[in-house]
Amino acid sequence: MRLRQQLALLALAGLLTPGLTLYSLRIFNEQAKASHLNQLTGIAQAVAARLGNDTELLTRSALADSPQRPAGKTLYSHTDNSNHSSTTTPSTPSPITVDGSAADWHQLAIPPLPLPSETALTAQYRSLTSGERTYLLIEVDDKQRHFHNAEAPHHDKQPLYRTDNQDLASGDHLLLYAGAQDQHLHILRAEVPGQMTALYRNALGKVVTQEAIQGLWRETNTGYQVELSLPTNMTQTAMALAAVDQSPTNPQRSAGTLPPYALSAAGPDPGVLPPAVGQMIRPAQSLNSALEVFTRPNTRLSLIDKHHWQRGQAGELADTHASPSITQRLLGSIMKMPRRPTFETASGHWNHPDISYPNREPRAFWARDQDALIATVAVPLISSHLPALESHHLGSVIIEQRVQPWQLLDQDSIKRLLASSLLGGGLLLLLLLGYASFLSARIAKLSRAANQAKGQNLPESLSHWPQFTIQDEIAELSQHYYEVLTQLQDHNHYLRTLTGKLSHELRTPLAVVTGSLDNLQQSEGEDVHKYTHRAQAGSERLSFIISAMTEASRVEASIASAELVTVNLQQLISDISQAYSSAYPAQRFMVDIQPASTGTYEVKVAPELLVQMLDKLVDNAVGFARDNTPVTLGLNYQSTEQDGVLLALSVCNQGPRLPNNMQGRLFQSLTSHRPRSGGDTPHLGLGLYIVELITRFHGGTATATDLPDGVKVCVTIPALYPELNAQRRTTSVDNTC
Repeated sequence: MRLRQQLALLALAGLLTPGLTLYSLRIFNEQAKASHLNQLTGIAQAVAARLGNDTELLTRSALADSPQRPAGKTLYSHTDNSNHSSTTTPSTPSPITVDGSAADWHQLAIPPLPLPSETALTAQYRSLTSGERTYLLIEVDDKQRHFHNAEAPHHDKQPLYRTDNQDLASGDHLLLYAGAQDQHLHILRAEVPGQMTALYRNALGKVVTQEAIQGLWRETNTGYQVELSLPTNMTQTAMALAAVDQSPTNPQRSAGTLPPYALSAAGPDPGVLPPAVGQMIRPAQSLNSALEVFTRPNTRLSLIDKHHWQRGQAGELADTHASPSITQRLLGSIMKMPRRPTFETASGHWNHPDISYPNREPRAFWARDQDALIATVAVPLISSHLPALESHHLGSVIIEQRVQPWQLLDQDSIKRLLASSLLGGGLLLLLLLGYASFLSARIAKLSRAANQAKGQNLPESLSHWPQFTIQDEIAELSQHYYEVLTQLQDHNHYLRTLTGKLSHELRTPLAVVTGSLDNLQQSEGEDVHKYTHRAQAGSERLSFIISAMTEASRVEASIASAELVTVNLQQLISDISQAYSSAYPAQRFMVDIQPASTGTYEVKVAPELLVQMLDKLVDNAVGFARDNTPVTLGLNYQSTEQDGVLLALSVCNQGPRLPNNMQGRLFQSLTSHRPRSGGDTPHLGLGLYIVELITRFHGGTATATDLPDGVKVCVTIPALYPELNAQRRTTSVDNTC
């Protein structure tokens, strides 16, 4: 991956600013949602307290349990909100047409409620109260349908109390317990699909047709459905319903809220049966009006009893806001939406765990309705004014409010916050991208210069080498490249001039040998010896040059097969200094060993290689020493925490100092730039390179430093017994000779 691409990826960190802003917005939104729920909770508690103190309202709406309304024996009827009056007029159209069809019910969006059954008969009902009439649609799943047969023989079982043994229904039928003043158990039967007949037995056992109840039977793919219409006042005191599947061959099955003993009413006269318990409840207009006072836009208030049946409701959750703006849509997309969907309450039964509170504590939560939020709060409705026999917990007050995600936040502040964060993030992104381009351009400039140095004249490339004003790592890298290429240029220059040097060095002894041989052919007597001596000297000079050129290779071969032995450097320096005095009679040598201690300077080395290394150092020092100045051989030790005890061999001479361009390069192969002070021995730049090879073999280091009046070359080698000198103080190498 290119550096520009890497920096571009790094520049994406600028997006953290708007990202953190969005995260902060979500936190603010959650806090605003919690605060909004607390506000709605306070309103719901105020509504519940107001309704709980209205004894007359609670009594009239019959929220408390009564003997006629036990749990599980309740039928629920919706109310027609378009007609709030207690009486209807001929001009008031009925929302339901009794034709046996469910089309009207689907149009009103009234969902069905199940009828309880213990005999595997599935049945459900819908109910609507509109003024003085109450409508029901009963749907029964029954593949084998049986109608009433009026010509069937009378039941052969004798009644217990009366003489009437007539079956009121010999096939599938409905039982309806209802009445305005006196409640009767009505049997609704049909001989064919269509109109149904409602019958009941009065107190004397006489069969009476109930004209006020109208019903129509219609068959369906899964069974049949019956649509009923009866006066509302017949359902207000007590009411129960059951669907009965009666077959000549199969056991009787039923589903509904009537007790089992009531099923015998369709057969021969069973006598006086106990009254059935049960009641049809519906939303009360008085409760709707009481809740209407507290309604707000996009807010719906509901009141449910303790069995979760809806008894009152006011307000709408319709979204009345205009189309959202771009900013509102953006806020809506970044706000965290709850996963919980809104629960179904159209049936009138709020059977949901989120509104169940065993400790009677308020419950508040958020639900999702498409792209909107629904804030829901449920608080218990408690009254302390009812008789002691009735429960004080009457139900719950529920507030629902439809809220768009952006409504909970201050949109002007959010706009400014988003604009500033996006602007800051954009500027940071542009800044990082600009810096990335600037950095990439500098590196590209250096890369182009390096490529040009490969293909063009090196001196010309170095003359146009890029210079950077900012002194950073790239400038240092450019300077290092420049130094490496400069050294390469010097090395190439040396290699180009090496031919001339060798030609000069070889031509002189070759001319001496050639001239001596020519003169030897023409000379007699004493001149023969003179010319012979000259030829021998020239030959030796040629041999030295060839030996010097191959010496480095021989040293590398010797290193590969060298064996290490223990040597006392103090004794070795003392002995070899005398040999150098004999080899260089015109040069004065000095020995400086500090401190002088027997056994301290023992090392494990290859003696031949060590002597050869000293020969090169001494030869180099003698060659560059000024006349009448000594060459000093030094020996001391150093102690460092990193390398332990080291022995330092040094050779110092008084003469010209090292040139600046040779610092750190003296020990490289074929490196020779200093002018010699005299001598006839060829100098090819391999001596100090051999010193470096031998030093590296012994695990040491070689350095060359300038002295105030000369040059010092120092070689450090690890001591053989560092533990003997662990207690000695650290001694630095003496920089004077």
